[in-house]
Amino acid sequence: MKRRTLFSIIVITLTAGFFTLFYGMHSTWTDTRSAQAVQAATDQVNDLFKDQSHQLPSDQLNKQAIAAAETKLQQARQKANDADHAAALASAQADVDAAKHMLIVKDAVTQNSTKLDELKTLSDESQQALTELAKQKPTFVQTYQERVAQLSDQEAAVAKIASLFSDTDFKTPKPNLSSAQVQAALAAVEKLDNKQFADQVMPLISTAQDATSSDD
Repeated sequence: MKRRTLFSIIVITLTAGFFTLFYGMHSTWTDTRSAQAVQAATDQVNDLFKDQSHQLPSDQLNKQAIAAAETKLQQARQKANDADHAAALASAQADVDAAKHMLIVKDAVTQNSTKLDELKTLSDESQQALTELAKQKPTFVQTYQERVAQLSDQEAAVAKIASLFSDTDFKTPKPNLSSAQVQAALAAVEKLDNKQFADQVMPLISTAQDATSSDD
């Protein structure tokens, strides 16, 4: 009877030990998978920026890179199993959201559109993006705020040019244009100090100038 009791105790002890070992190994394996997933996601987010503090966007920042980072974050959330991992992923998500705003600004300031509606949209969206980034990414805001402000000046220049023409394609100058009107448009373009934009619109101003000469 004693042997049977002792045997039962041994079996129970071994079984408990086995389950403890199995649970410990499973827990360790789960923790490792979670940590690896979080690391992969944060590495992907790091690639969106050119500096360790994530204040400036990578030169290669684009929608595809942002989408890839969001996919990694989603995968990591499904495997994250502790508060530290959740906090790291929340911080990474905030950086991804910031990268989206940065991309809006980066794309906007490289445009040289001559369409008023398009310029207004670019200006409004980039100003809103800077507002969203003001607290989180002050270095980016400081770097780009002047270039964003130039979008408004660009919009004003195009409005001056548009006032010289009867059509939205800038093909037909208005009758009875004055040299002062043309000079005002020219001054608005020169204020920008944007050679690429100037090269694009100077032929339009020349067309209007020729019209004033013909009228004279």
